[in-house]
Parts: sequence; C-alpha cells; structure tokens
Amino acid sequence: MSRTGLLVGAAIVALGAASGVRAGSAYLESQVTTGAVMGQPARTSTQKMWFSDDRIRVDHGDEGSYSVIRRDQGKVYIIDAKKKTYAEMTLEQMKAMAEMGMAMMGNKDGAAPKVELTRTAETAKIGEWTATKAILTVAAGPMQTEMTLWVSKDIALDMKAWADVAQSMGMRGMMGDMAEKMATLEGYPVKQDSTVNMMGMKITSSSELKVFKPGPVEASLFEVPAGFTKTEGMLPGMPAGAGAGRGK
Repeated sequence: MSRTGLLVGAAIVALGAASGVRAGSAYLESQVTTGAVMGQPARTSTQKMWFSDDRIRVDHGDEGSYSVIRRDQGKVYIIDAKKKTYAEMTLEQMKAMAEMGMAMMGNKDGAAPKVELTRTAETAKIGEWTATKAILTVAAGPMQTEMTLWVSKDIALDMKAWADVAQSMGMRGMMGDMAEKMATLEGYPVKQDSTVNMMGMKITSSSELKVFKPGPVEASLFEVPAGFTKTEGMLPGMPAGAGAGRGK
C-alpha cells in the first residue's frame, strides 16, 4: 500500500470526524506523524481541514493532493494539485471500495468488526485544551487497531453526526460501530495515537490538533479548480472502472 493510499484512508476518517461539527464553518490544522512503513521513512506533516455545513476539504500535508466531500452532491473528489488532475466517486462507490478493501485484507466473510471503547478518568493538557483519555480498539479480520484518544470538551463539536457520515461513506464496513462508539464521547479528539497490526505489518500514526478557528470559509475551497483534468480511475493509480459496480 502506498503512502498516498494510507493518507487517503486517513482522510476518510478525518472527513467523518470533521462532519461532527455543529452547523457552521471552521478551519482545523493538525500535526500528523506516520511511522515507517513498507520501506518508506517516518514523516511528520501538517494536515489542514475546512468545513462548511455539508462540505469538507482535507489537505494531505505536502503530498500536493487533497480530498473534498460534497454531501450535497453525494460525491467525493480526490484532487492532485501538482498534476492538475482529479478523480471523483459517488458515496455508493466509496462503500464498494470499503467492502473491497476489507476483502483484500482477509475479511472475506463480511463479518462486522468488533469495537470496544474504554473510558478513563485520566486528564492532560493537550495544547490549549484540557482532554480526557479514552482507548478504542477495532478488530476486523486480520487487522487489529488500537487508538488512544484525548477528547476535549473545550471544542464545541458534536460527534453524533459522525455516525451518519461514516455510514454514508461505507466506513461501517471497515470499522464497525466505531462511529457510534465515538459519538458517545463528549467533545472532540484533539490528539490521537494509533497502532494498526495487519498481516505481520505494524503501522503507527498520531495526530494532534494545533489550530481551531470557527468562522466563514471561502466557498471556492470546496470546488474542483478550473482547468483540472478528470482521470479515468476513481483514485490516482486505480484502473478505470475499479470498484465502480455499486454506483453511477
């Protein structure tokens, strides 16, 4: 799996999390660190997110690419600013990709992942926010994930909306009722440390919120730039028609 592929997967989670914000608009900036994987070195980058009602954008560090989800259109766009190209898929196609991904990882029977959430009374200061520790584990076939979450009530976010977004994007097939579990947490995860064990490979990552600015967002941020060329595949490097059987 390429680092871009990992970032796209992470972006889906981020998009769902950002969708938990109450009505309005805001900008979030996080420091994201991914461990060494498949010959690629560890790296730290800045992830930027903008959201406005039913529109969300996530910039993937210095990859030169970003994702835009338009729930009003029922579509997701993956845009490569360096190559001036973009791919698009419907939410139904996203669901199909999630199912295909689980099958490729060995969960061919489609069994729902097992999710457990453990709350603790431990608190810490993360940046300018006071947060409480929680531990989330997800077991999906050969993939085992453990996330340490630091959740803060200092940021007025409603995670309950995430469950709806997660289902619409096919995340339930990948992570079970993770969205519903997180929806019971009061506040927003300002810091996350994750470890994924999959088929003998260990992938570590962390994300820490650095900036949260509520306020109006420029509408053009959620549009495909003029002059960009649409690619045949739904994602960069994906063959045309891959995963397209579920949506038009």
